[in-house]
Amino acid sequence: ERLEERNIPSDRAHIRTVSLDVPDKEELFGSLRRYQEFLKLEYPRYYWNPNYQPWLPSDIEMPQPGEHFPRALAKAIYGKYYYDGNQLLKRELEAFARSVEQTRLPSMVLVCFSLAGGTGSGIAVDLARHLATVHLGRRVPVIGVGVLPCSGDDEIYRGANLFTTLNELDCMLDDDKNKGVTQIWGD
Repeated sequence: ERLEERNIPSDRAHIRTVSLDVPDKEELFGSLRRYQEFLKLEYPRYYWNPNYQPWLPSDIEMPQPGEHFPRALAKAIYGKYYYDGNQLLKRELEAFARSVEQTRLPSMVLVCFSLAGGTGSGIAVDLARHLATVHLGRRVPVIGVGVLPCSGDDEIYRGANLFTTLNELDCMLDDDKNKGVTQIWGD
């Protein structure tokens, strides 16, 4: 409806939302313990870390739907739904990639996310990587668009969350810093 109101043809945009249930802690940690298996599927040369531990503490409190989700938890939930079980996200990304390819026009995909929240900044890198390398096969540029918080946002979105996200993105994008991180923590 909103596209039609703005005279944007429906074939020029693909907008779908996916609602993910919050898994119970045991189910989520079952997926996290298998994360190396999932990474091995994407990265055949992935070094198997015999001392691997999930990145979430076992005593993490699971928020209720609608509450703030820490980035590390959002990333874990994304991974569970992408890799494990019914692979809901993988199917949705495949459908999205098909819609991009069917346009037969030069395309680019923008992945817009909040730099300061939990869910967006927690899943944006994995989502963009899966779109670019797996589903679109590097045929279409996938561009991340991080949105900064404003003075009207709650304090939680204007403080440490933002700093940590920017720091992590800096480490991923700077080759020297990334080498230092991977020497200590692995791929």
